[in-house]
Amino acid sequence: MNALTIPGAKVLTCKQIVCRDRYHVHNSPIQNMLALDVNGHYVEVTQDGETFNARIDGGPARFNLTADQVNQFIQENTQ
Repeated sequence: MNALTIPGAKVLTCKQIVCRDRYHVHNSPIQNMLALDVNGHYVEVTQDGETFNARIDGGPARFNLTADQVNQFIQENTQ
């Protein structure tokens, strides 16, 4: 998650899980998960291999984003 540069972000939780559920489809079985407070918004970011998934305030998730795309998505939606 070193590629994320989100101004004003406060880390709430950071953990790594390994998904062994054969019915889940991931790019990598190792998932890095991050919960942030960004300007009062609750932001969830999951790194799945080389891509990222993001959700803001429980809204619809965005999938398969690059680091630059997830940074832009979060910054545009947490002003």
